[in-house]
Amino acid sequence: MNAPKISVVIATFNRAAMLKEALQSLVDQTFSDFEAIIVDDGSTDETPEIVAAFSDPRFHYIFQENKGRSTARNCALAKVRSTFIAFLDSDDLFAPDKLYRQLTALENNPDYAMSYTSASIIDDTGCSQNTCYRALESGQLHDKIAFYLPVTILLPTVMVRSSILNDSGWFDEQMNRFEDTDLWRRISLRSRLLAIDEPLTSIRNHAGNQMEHPLHVYEAVRYYTGKIKSDADTDVEMWHSGSARLFLHYGLAIYQMAGMKPFSYPFFFESIKLSPDKTINTLQTNQVLGVPQALRLLLCSFIVAPLKLSKFFVVTIIDRIVFRLRRCL
Repeated sequence: MNAPKISVVIATFNRAAMLKEALQSLVDQTFSDFEAIIVDDGSTDETPEIVAAFSDPRFHYIFQENKGRSTARNCALAKVRSTFIAFLDSDDLFAPDKLYRQLTALENNPDYAMSYTSASIIDDTGCSQNTCYRALESGQLHDKIAFYLPVTILLPTVMVRSSILNDSGWFDEQMNRFEDTDLWRRISLRSRLLAIDEPLTSIRNHAGNQMEHPLHVYEAVRYYTGKIKSDADTDVEMWHSGSARLFLHYGLAIYQMAGMKPFSYPFFFESIKLSPDKTINTLQTNQVLGVPQALRLLLCSFIVAPLKLSKFFVVTIIDRIVFRLRRCL
């Protein structure tokens, strides 16, 4: 049997209803020379029946005990026979010409190993949320990808040459967060990336893909930034500022979540250790910490940046006193 031009990798877990729509978006592709390798990561719903109902010989279904999405995707990659690989999450959708447009772009630009597209955001029902991730940057993008500055590459928007993926390594099975970004940055160390600024993918925003517990996020950021630091040619200054930015980004997001404020402090502490000036300035600008929280950071981080933290603590107290005085007037 001849190998297809494209292999589409799909990992799924208990998303039967949304998987049906995702697979239909594959059936509707204008380019037909592809295979879809669907790895069911231990689903207990109607996932097998949904796949079987399509009766499409291009769909290859594999069941495994629940081991996580990175392991499931690697299981699919081990079965790939094609020259190009695309990824589709089981809750997302491809535009009808997505595969054709990306394949054509890569074939016309042999110096690029991977392409990614813009993506629109939809809700549970498929309605647009009037938000779009833009694919604007092409070229050597490692530093921008690694720390999301300013490039965010979403998994279902990607098509990559099989040869460069095998050279770069597959998904890190220790990771359940940032595993896709980690793979893109490793690919970008070896080759250039091509942006296609058209929303050829729809990313579904729903309750099932909400942020996990902050402690898990914290450990994931530590692991991810640690991997980047271990790279032989990592720029130390870039690593410090980029890692601080990631810790601060998630710390601020978690700080705004109901009942989660205490879980944001380890993120702030890590950010202060890595980039004291920028972190303190951002915390001051956003006015996110009161006196007790400032004192906690001061005590935990004083060795790292005593003068900056002392200033932050004093400014916070003064702001709080002024606020109370205004309320009394």
